[in-house]
Amino acid sequence: MHKSKKIGFSGIIFLFSINLFLGGAIFAKASSSQSPLPISFGGTGAKTQTQALTNLGINNIINENSTNSTFPSAKAIRDFMNTKITKYFVAVGKGGLISSCPASKNCSISGNWTSKVVNSSSTTWISVTRGLDKFVALAEDGTIAYSADTVSWSLSKASNYTCKVEGTESDSPCKIRFLNNQFFMAGGASGKIIYSTNGINWSTIASCISKKLPGSSFGLGKYVFAGEDTYAAISSSPTSGYSCKQIGNGHIIEMMFGDKFVRSGTSGYIGYSTDGTNWSQYVLSDGGHFPTIIYVNKTYIGVRWQGRIYKSTSGTTAASWSYITVGSSAWFSIASSGAQYIVVGQNGAMAYSTNSTSWGQFTNGSTTWYGVTYG
Repeated sequence: MHKSKKIGFSGIIFLFSINLFLGGAIFAKASSSQSPLPISFGGTGAKTQTQALTNLGINNIINENSTNSTFPSAKAIRDFMNTKITKYFVAVGKGGLISSCPASKNCSISGNWTSKVVNSSSTTWISVTRGLDKFVALAEDGTIAYSADTVSWSLSKASNYTCKVEGTESDSPCKIRFLNNQFFMAGGASGKIIYSTNGINWSTIASCISKKLPGSSFGLGKYVFAGEDTYAAISSSPTSGYSCKQIGNGHIIEMMFGDKFVRSGTSGYIGYSTDGTNWSQYVLSDGGHFPTIIYVNKTYIGVRWQGRIYKSTSGTTAASWSYITVGSSAWFSIASSGAQYIVVGQNGAMAYSTNSTSWGQFTNGSTTWYGVTYG
């Protein structure tokens, strides 16, 4: 005889939550004589409650990766909800403009992007990231815009933050990053680390040096913030215990973690580290720097001026980098879903690829786009 499995109170609450999320389809009264439940409500063509539950994978979610079968694991909930949530590319720029494209569409088609002015047309949005189920955009004056759906945006502000995105190479660029479940602003007040646990309310702490720190990264249990004169602040905690050291030459513009720490700075200096503390460096022959580097499909990709998009599988030598020229725009930022790559730059220019090797260019309006993210 088949023994039924109990679903405890937590499991019932979870199913009720999913039921609400899917428009009530899970517990909708259904019989074999009824029409299939609408796919948009989670029915996936099911004609009965049992079929709907099976098709939605609820039974698997309750049991997967959980030591207690009465409620689902956090990973299972996240994985399930991610299959029901639309992913977007989001770009930010001058004129208060924030633009989004559903990643399920071909984002090389300008008509698939929807742009709107957030805050005011005098706002310059300089960077954007995603974390904790929301997009968070940063403006030059520390204004924050955040949204869960790219349609409705709310505003907040971080004090002690100003950062101009345009200027000479010695000026620090401005970024917002989501690192290890917290948000960080980079490139603002000298030596200050500005962070948030929710992307809305912000706190400021001093590091161990009075230098601007536009490069921000987390990996191997370490936070590494770096910037002017190649100084880095390193700690295992985001809010205390920083030690400072000089890790190379020039001014660091970008710092990130892929399978190792990689930084890019003025005069073509690129550095890398396998532990965040001990660094090696080399110089790109063209003397350029990358405002943004990402690591996707085991490849480092950096963008820069003169339409150049660079890539390297190791990031450890100058010879490991190759580039392709896509248009003539100054490229500022890059993001990828793994299936699509989007690069943003001046005068509405965007570049697009499905493999990071072959690229095309299109325009999305006429504003300058400074930041782009995916999530």
